Amino acid sequence: MLVAVNTGMNGFFLSGGINVILYILLAAVFLFCLIRSVAPLTASRQALLRGSRAIRKGEKSKRSWREEGFLGGAMQARWSAFLKNQTFLEEQFGGSAKVEDFIGEDEICPPESAALAEAAPSIMMSLGFLGTLFGLWQGLSGTPDMDGMLSAVRLALAPSIVGGALAVLFSLIYRASMSGAQGALASFYDAMARYAALPSVDAAAQSALFEREQANHIQLLADEVTNKLAERFAQSMSKSL
Repeated sequence: MLVAVNTGMNGFFLSGGINVILYILLAAVFLFCLIRSVAPLTASRQALLRGSRAIRKGEKSKRSWREEGFLGGAMQARWSAFLKNQTFLEEQFGGSAKVEDFIGEDEICPPESAALAEAAPSIMMSLGFLGTLFGLWQGLSGTPDMDGMLSAVRLALAPSIVGGALAVLFSLIYRASMSGAQGALASFYDAMARYAALPSVDAAAQSALFEREQANHIQLLADEVTNKLAERFAQSMSKSL
Protein backbone atom coordinates (compact mmCIF):
# COMPACT_ATOMS: atom_id res chain seq x y z
CA MET A 1 0.00 0.00 0.00
CA LEU A 2 2.81 2.43 0.88
CA VAL A 3 4.47 1.62 -2.44
CA ALA A 4 1.24 2.41 -4.28
CA VAL A 5 0.86 5.72 -2.42
CA ASN A 6 4.48 6.63 -3.15
CA THR A 7 4.05 5.78 -6.82
CA GLY A 8 0.87 7.84 -7.00
CA MET A 9 2.52 10.85 -5.37
CA ASN A 10 5.51 10.65 -7.69
CA GLY A 11 3.18 10.41 -10.66
CA PHE A 12 1.26 13.46 -9.44
CA PHE A 13 4.43 15.53 -9.03
CA LEU A 14 5.98 14.40 -12.29
CA SER A 15 2.77 15.09 -14.22
CA GLY A 16 2.86 18.75 -13.21
CA GLY A 17 0.19 18.59 -10.51
CA ILE A 18 2.34 20.60 -8.08
CA ASN A 19 2.48 23.46 -10.59
CA VAL A 20 -1.31 23.55 -10.74
CA ILE A 21 -1.42 23.89 -6.95
CA LEU A 22 1.18 26.68 -7.01
CA TYR A 23 -0.71 28.58 -9.72
CA ILE A 24 -3.88 28.33 -7.64
CA LEU A 25 -1.97 29.57 -4.58
CA LEU A 26 -0.54 32.48 -6.55
CA ALA A 27 -3.99 33.48 -7.78
CA ALA A 28 -5.45 33.14 -4.27
CA VAL A 29 -2.68 35.27 -2.71
CA PHE A 30 -3.08 37.90 -5.42
CA LEU A 31 -6.85 38.16 -4.93
CA PHE A 32 -6.58 38.09 -1.13
CA CYS A 33 -4.04 40.93 -1.12
CA LEU A 34 -6.20 42.96 -3.50
CA ILE A 35 -9.22 42.55 -1.23
CA ARG A 36 -7.37 43.30 2.03
CA SER A 37 -5.01 46.04 0.81
CA VAL A 38 -6.39 47.73 -2.30
CA ALA A 39 -10.12 47.55 -1.50
CA PRO A 40 -9.81 49.67 1.71
CA LEU A 41 -7.90 52.32 -0.25
CA THR A 42 -10.55 52.42 -2.95
CA ALA A 43 -13.36 52.66 -0.39
CA SER A 44 -11.56 55.44 1.51
CA ARG A 45 -10.90 57.35 -1.70
CA GLN A 46 -14.56 57.21 -2.70
CA ALA A 47 -15.68 58.31 0.78
CA LEU A 48 -13.27 61.26 0.80
CA LEU A 49 -14.28 62.36 -2.70
CA ARG A 50 -17.96 62.21 -1.76
CA GLY A 51 -17.20 64.18 1.38
CA SER A 52 -15.26 66.82 -0.57
CA ARG A 53 -18.13 67.27 -3.02
CA ALA A 54 -20.67 67.57 -0.19
CA ILE A 55 -18.55 70.17 1.63
CA ARG A 56 -18.11 72.24 -1.52
CA LYS A 57 -21.87 72.23 -2.14
CA GLY A 58 -22.45 73.64 1.35
CA GLU A 59 -26.11 74.07 2.26
CA LYS A 60 -27.18 72.65 -1.11
CA SER A 61 -25.84 69.24 -0.12
CA LYS A 62 -28.10 66.67 1.51
CA ARG A 63 -25.26 65.61 3.83
CA SER A 64 -23.54 67.77 6.43
CA TRP A 65 -19.97 67.28 7.56
CA ARG A 66 -21.21 67.60 11.15
CA GLU A 67 -22.92 64.20 10.91
CA GLU A 68 -21.07 61.32 12.57
CA GLY A 69 -21.65 59.08 9.56
CA PHE A 70 -20.37 61.69 7.10
CA LEU A 71 -17.38 59.61 5.98
CA GLY A 72 -18.86 56.28 7.02
CA GLY A 73 -17.14 52.93 6.96
CA ALA A 74 -13.80 52.48 8.64
CA MET A 75 -13.33 56.23 9.24
CA GLN A 76 -16.55 56.75 11.18
CA ALA A 77 -14.99 56.35 14.63
CA ARG A 78 -12.19 58.84 13.91
CA TRP A 79 -14.63 61.31 12.33
CA SER A 80 -16.87 61.03 15.39
CA ALA A 81 -13.87 61.82 17.60
CA PHE A 82 -13.09 64.85 15.43
CA LEU A 83 -16.66 66.14 15.75
CA LYS A 84 -16.65 65.77 19.54
CA ASN A 85 -13.41 67.70 19.86
CA GLN A 86 -14.59 70.27 17.31
CA THR A 87 -17.77 70.90 19.29
CA PHE A 88 -15.81 71.23 22.54
CA LEU A 89 -13.35 73.73 21.07
CA GLU A 90 -16.06 75.80 19.38
CA GLU A 91 -18.13 76.04 22.55
CA GLN A 92 -15.29 76.69 24.96
CA PHE A 93 -12.73 78.64 22.93
CA GLY A 94 -14.29 79.54 19.60
CA GLY A 95 -11.50 77.54 17.99
CA SER A 96 -11.23 74.52 15.76
CA ALA A 97 -9.62 71.10 15.78
CA LYS A 98 -7.24 70.00 13.04
CA VAL A 99 -8.77 67.49 10.65
CA GLU A 100 -5.25 66.17 9.94
CA ASP A 101 -4.97 64.99 13.55
CA PHE A 102 -7.93 62.64 13.12
CA ILE A 103 -8.08 61.64 9.44
CA GLY A 104 -4.72 60.66 7.94
CA GLU A 105 -3.03 57.91 6.00
CA ASP A 106 -3.48 55.42 8.85
CA GLU A 107 -7.23 55.89 8.48
CA ILE A 108 -7.40 55.56 4.69
CA CYS A 109 -5.09 52.53 4.80
CA PRO A 110 -4.87 50.66 8.13
CA PRO A 111 -1.35 49.59 9.19
CA GLU A 112 -2.19 45.89 8.82
CA SER A 113 -3.28 46.45 5.21
CA ALA A 114 -0.10 48.41 4.46
CA ALA A 115 2.03 45.65 6.01
CA LEU A 116 0.27 43.03 3.89
CA ALA A 117 0.79 45.13 0.76
CA GLU A 118 4.53 45.35 1.48
CA ALA A 119 4.83 41.60 2.01
CA ALA A 120 2.61 40.52 -0.90
CA PRO A 121 5.17 40.87 -3.76
CA SER A 122 7.77 38.87 -1.83
CA ILE A 123 5.24 36.12 -1.11
CA MET A 124 4.25 35.85 -4.77
CA MET A 125 7.84 35.77 -5.99
CA SER A 126 8.73 33.16 -3.36
CA LEU A 127 5.86 30.94 -4.47
CA GLY A 128 6.96 31.35 -8.08
CA PHE A 129 10.54 30.43 -7.20
CA LEU A 130 9.29 27.38 -5.30
CA GLY A 131 7.38 26.33 -8.41
CA THR A 132 10.57 26.69 -10.46
CA LEU A 133 12.46 24.42 -8.06
CA PHE A 134 9.73 21.79 -8.28
CA GLY A 135 9.70 22.18 -12.06
CA LEU A 136 13.45 21.59 -12.26
CA TRP A 137 13.19 18.60 -9.96
CA GLN A 138 10.41 16.96 -11.96
CA GLY A 139 11.63 18.04 -15.40
CA LEU A 140 15.33 17.23 -15.24
CA SER A 141 14.77 13.70 -14.02
CA GLY A 142 14.86 11.29 -16.92
CA THR A 143 16.06 13.77 -19.58
CA PRO A 144 19.21 12.25 -21.14
CA ASP A 145 19.73 14.78 -23.93
CA MET A 146 20.52 18.52 -23.85
CA ASP A 147 17.40 19.52 -25.77
CA GLY A 148 15.21 17.84 -23.17
CA MET A 149 17.04 19.60 -20.36
CA LEU A 150 16.64 23.01 -22.01
CA SER A 151 12.95 22.36 -22.57
CA ALA A 152 12.54 21.31 -18.93
CA VAL A 153 14.33 24.47 -17.73
CA ARG A 154 12.08 26.66 -19.88
CA LEU A 155 8.99 25.01 -18.44
CA ALA A 156 10.36 25.25 -14.90
CA LEU A 157 10.86 29.01 -15.22
CA ALA A 158 7.15 29.57 -15.94
CA PRO A 159 6.05 29.71 -12.25
CA SER A 160 8.76 32.28 -11.44
CA ILE A 161 7.67 34.40 -14.40
CA VAL A 162 4.03 34.21 -13.32
CA GLY A 163 4.91 35.01 -9.69
CA GLY A 164 7.08 37.96 -10.72
CA ALA A 165 4.42 39.28 -13.10
CA LEU A 166 1.72 39.09 -10.41
CA ALA A 167 4.04 40.82 -7.92
CA VAL A 168 4.74 43.68 -10.33
CA LEU A 169 1.05 43.98 -11.25
CA PHE A 170 0.01 44.08 -7.60
CA SER A 171 2.63 46.72 -6.78
CA LEU A 172 1.42 48.91 -9.65
CA ILE A 173 -2.24 48.56 -8.62
CA TYR A 174 -1.45 49.26 -4.96
CA ARG A 175 0.69 52.31 -5.68
CA ALA A 176 -1.92 53.72 -8.05
CA SER A 177 -4.62 53.17 -5.43
CA MET A 178 -2.49 54.74 -2.70
CA SER A 179 -1.73 57.73 -4.90
CA GLY A 180 -5.42 58.18 -5.65
CA ALA A 181 -6.35 57.93 -1.96
CA GLN A 182 -3.67 60.45 -0.98
CA GLY A 183 -4.94 62.85 -3.64
CA ALA A 184 -8.49 62.45 -2.33
CA LEU A 185 -7.24 63.10 1.21
CA ALA A 186 -5.49 66.31 0.12
CA SER A 187 -8.67 67.40 -1.70
CA PHE A 188 -10.69 66.71 1.45
CA TYR A 189 -8.32 68.81 3.57
CA ASP A 190 -8.63 71.65 1.06
CA ALA A 191 -12.43 71.44 1.03
CA MET A 192 -12.58 71.52 4.84
CA ALA A 193 -10.25 74.51 5.01
CA ARG A 194 -12.00 76.55 2.30
CA TYR A 195 -15.68 75.64 2.47
CA ALA A 196 -16.49 74.23 5.93
CA ALA A 197 -16.36 77.70 7.58
CA LEU A 198 -14.36 76.42 10.53
CA PRO A 199 -13.08 78.86 13.15
CA SER A 200 -9.35 79.51 13.07
CA VAL A 201 -7.15 76.99 14.86
CA ASP A 202 -5.63 78.63 17.90
CA ALA A 203 -2.75 77.51 20.12
CA ALA A 204 -4.72 77.95 23.35
CA ALA A 205 -7.54 75.80 22.02
CA GLN A 206 -5.13 73.08 20.92
CA SER A 207 -3.43 73.18 24.32
CA ALA A 208 -6.80 72.86 26.06
CA LEU A 209 -7.73 69.95 23.82
CA PHE A 210 -4.45 68.21 24.65
CA GLU A 211 -4.99 68.75 28.37
CA ARG A 212 -8.51 67.39 28.07
CA GLU A 213 -7.31 64.25 26.32
CA GLN A 214 -4.60 63.79 28.94
CA ALA A 215 -7.16 64.19 31.72
CA ASN A 216 -9.37 61.57 30.08
CA HIS A 217 -6.45 59.13 29.83
CA ILE A 218 -5.53 59.74 33.47
CA GLN A 219 -9.14 59.23 34.56
CA LEU A 220 -9.37 55.96 32.63
CA LEU A 221 -6.10 54.78 34.16
CA ALA A 222 -7.24 55.74 37.64
CA ASP A 223 -10.53 53.88 37.20
CA GLU A 224 -8.70 50.80 35.98
CA VAL A 225 -6.28 50.84 38.90
CA THR A 226 -9.13 51.36 41.37
CA ASN A 227 -11.10 48.44 39.92
CA LYS A 228 -8.05 46.16 40.07
CA LEU A 229 -7.30 47.15 43.68
CA ALA A 230 -10.91 46.54 44.68
CA GLU A 231 -10.87 43.16 42.98
CA ARG A 232 -7.65 42.12 44.70
CA PHE A 233 -8.92 43.34 48.07
CA ALA A 234 -12.09 41.29 47.61
CA GLN A 235 -10.02 38.23 46.69
CA SER A 236 -7.82 38.70 49.75
CA MET A 237 -10.83 39.03 52.04
CA SER A 238 -12.37 35.92 50.54
CA LYS A 239 -9.19 33.92 51.15
CA SER A 240 -8.93 35.24 54.70
CA LEU A 241 -12.53 34.31 55.48
